[in-house]
Amino acid sequence: MVEEDESMVSTPVPPRVTAAALDRSRLGGPVRSPGRYLAASFTVAAVVLAVYLIVPASIRTGVFAVGAIGCMVVVLVGLRRNSPTDTYAWRCMLGAATSFLVGLSARSVRADLPSAIRLLPEVLVLLGYLLLVLGIVGWSRRGGNSRPTPTIIDAVLVTLGMTFVSWVLLVAPVLSTTRDVPSVVLNGLFPAIDAGLFTMAFFLLLSKSRFNVSLVLLVAALLVTIVGDLGYAIATARSVAPPAVVLDAMYLLAFVLLAAASLHPSMAWVGRAGGVTAALTRQRMTVSIALVATCAALPLVGDAVGTADVVVRSTFLAVILVGMFVRGERALSRVQRSEDKARHDATHDSLTGLPDRSMLESILERAARRPSSSASATTVLFADLDNFKVVNDSYGHRAGDELIQAAAQRIRRVVSADEDVVRYAGDEFVVVAHCDRARAEELAELLLAAFAEPFELSVASLYVSVSIGIATSCGPTGLADDLVREADTAMYDAKFRGPAAYAFFDESLRTAATRSVELGSALRGAVARGEMAVHYQPIVSLRTHDVLVYEALVRWKHRGRWVGPDEFIPVAEATNMISEIGTWVLDTALGDLVRLRAAGAPRMSMSVNLSVLQLRDERLPDVVADLLASHGLDGSVLGLEVTESALIADPVVANRVLARLAEQDIVLVLDDFGMGYSSLGRLRDLPITVIKIDKSFIDRVPVDDASVSIVTAIEAMATALTMRTVAEGVETTEQERIVTELGCTYAQGYLYGRPAPVETFLS
Repeated sequence: MVEEDESMVSTPVPPRVTAAALDRSRLGGPVRSPGRYLAASFTVAAVVLAVYLIVPASIRTGVFAVGAIGCMVVVLVGLRRNSPTDTYAWRCMLGAATSFLVGLSARSVRADLPSAIRLLPEVLVLLGYLLLVLGIVGWSRRGGNSRPTPTIIDAVLVTLGMTFVSWVLLVAPVLSTTRDVPSVVLNGLFPAIDAGLFTMAFFLLLSKSRFNVSLVLLVAALLVTIVGDLGYAIATARSVAPPAVVLDAMYLLAFVLLAAASLHPSMAWVGRAGGVTAALTRQRMTVSIALVATCAALPLVGDAVGTADVVVRSTFLAVILVGMFVRGERALSRVQRSEDKARHDATHDSLTGLPDRSMLESILERAARRPSSSASATTVLFADLDNFKVVNDSYGHRAGDELIQAAAQRIRRVVSADEDVVRYAGDEFVVVAHCDRARAEELAELLLAAFAEPFELSVASLYVSVSIGIATSCGPTGLADDLVREADTAMYDAKFRGPAAYAFFDESLRTAATRSVELGSALRGAVARGEMAVHYQPIVSLRTHDVLVYEALVRWKHRGRWVGPDEFIPVAEATNMISEIGTWVLDTALGDLVRLRAAGAPRMSMSVNLSVLQLRDERLPDVVADLLASHGLDGSVLGLEVTESALIADPVVANRVLARLAEQDIVLVLDDFGMGYSSLGRLRDLPITVIKIDKSFIDRVPVDDASVSIVTAIEAMATALTMRTVAEGVETTEQERIVTELGCTYAQGYLYGRPAPVETFLS
């Protein structure tokens, strides 16, 4: 039956109150702990109370007035010193104290007042309570909850319950007498209002995320006021002279506690609470149960006194019960909303609002239960953003999050209402549809078109494409495992074709995936088993036709047949074995270079390829330096070849690794130039000294003027950047003649020799 506050977020301490201020009292210098300040405050209050009680009765009223006024001056000092961001509630407290002081003073001269204004003291006190209500409600609204409806309802119910108690025990017995019934009614109302205010303040105290000394003192002041008002109400109802000394002492104690609360720095954030806590929830439940029990027991106290008493009792009881019902209904609704939100949050991505991976299985099962035609089937489109890591590394994770959110919105705009979108992981999304192949292709085309537009992020306008894999199934089982895996496999096939592409899963991909798994298992330990070999292909000078460099090319002989590097290198990279293989190739190539130089080619150099993962490893320069030293070679005899795709995979790390390699005089070669994403500015900033022109351009130079123009442009660019060029894939004398005329420095291809073991060249 408990409804929690609308906001669950802690509100921070106002910036103008420093951490040092938390440990310093404005009145008494350093205070080492909240407990010591409270002890000091209660000690001062006890001293003031003792002074009030021991002074002669003739001056006691003056002492009370001076003490109360002094306390209000202290409140003003506290407001000025601690500078709360919101002074509204504290000004209400000060106004209430003023009204109480005047009202309490007027009680002592009530007998001298005209009968028309004899209730003036009670009216002034009631005005003070109205100001207290406004102040505490103001704090409640700032206490991490802009809609403090549950707290106010609880306070109203407590006030009604206590008013019911006052009516039954204090007011009803005097209805048939000639006493001053209005005065009895008003004074009986004050303890009830006190109880409601105490409830609100106490709940506010429990909602604090940190201990608030000022609020503790305010709660204590309200508690003391309840005692005073209850004593005065009982005395008024029984027509006996109230014990003025004791009651005024209670009120004076409340003034002192209010002053102490205003002096502590925590008064600046009394309204800064931390939301509903478990303790607060239990307290509200306790209050509600106690209220119901009290109201149920009150009719047993005594018989009603006349019709008016019956009507009032019935009305109070009905209002309280209705209030409890409304409170319970709101609490249940809040609990239901909280549970719904918790379930939603547990299964949805917080960044995009899409269902997350945990929902995918149920979404696929629901799609599989739909009626299927001969053409339609459960279809999964697995979408992966191209080069998302580059965006994250270049612009930061905030830009990456913005891109993910924008991508999710574009995907949602493309799919229809009966198709689901799931954020699978990172930059991967899954679209689940029940459709035929034509609709799947249409969806893929729509997604590619949606991603063709630039993404307007806070840091830049970026073009980011997407690769999509598609898998379909008519079967109701294994969807989550099979379909997603197959779509993922197809997505990688699409990436292999290039950015902004899609591919359907078929059995050839399944065979290739199975083959990759088998190769990965067989590749482990291949170096130790002696299955790896290094072959070499010569690179010649086009001017002299002398062999100046050999390129080392790794080969793998598995179960009696050679496995091409295009087949096992991606597997080695995917299984994290490329570093072991790459280090072995480099070590072997340097050893063979020593043999070649000793066999009559003292100026021979060696070129070795680096994989993407090797270029990301910042330990690589040290590994290369150690291997060169172990073979007694200088860095200038070694060339390391990198591809354009390797450079953009992690540009920051790649730049650092290349710079450290260049410091060792190692020749850095850009392989397969023209097939990637390099720009003039990028090349200018890298320590690249040699460019290898891709074979695809060299193949067509005898028959294609465009290829000739491209090679010419690359050569001109290399000359401008003081780089040398290597024409790859030269297989005919005609190709050799053309690339020589175009200005290329070196050439490599079958015209000069196929890759072969080092023994071929030693002989």
